[in-house]
Amino acid sequence: MKYSILRKTAVVLSVAVLSAINMYSQERADIIKAYNDGVKQIQTNIDSAILSFNNVIQMSEKAGESANDLKDKAVQVLPGLYLKSASSKFSAKKPATEIVSAAKQAVATAEKYNNAQVKESAKNVLVQAYNRMGTEFFG
Repeated sequence: MKYSILRKTAVVLSVAVLSAINMYSQERADIIKAYNDGVKQIQTNIDSAILSFNNVIQMSEKAGESANDLKDKAVQVLPGLYLKSASSKFSAKKPATEIVSAAKQAVATAEKYNNAQVKESAKNVLVQAYNRMGTEFFG
């Protein structure tokens, strides 16, 4: 009788452990896929890359310590992508309000992730965007 209960308990524990391992592996695989998608999109679609890296950060926070390496990599890349997005909008002569919005996002992201260099560069883009906005208004 005791052996039967012990055996059932061992089976239940084994299933629980295997399920947890499988869930961890799948979760990490999803984070890696999102990270790799972001890397691929950097060259072709910056805004999609930004979404992918934000997704990596969110999923990594849910996964915990096991995904901190991927989260750290995404945090290093993300502020620069926001800056690149704002700069490309400026170069493409998008409306000044769109550039201002993108530059503000770049500044906020750089502050959030403590990237002083990107913050300063984003502030420069913001100044240029406001300058363009004034020129458009009076021009």
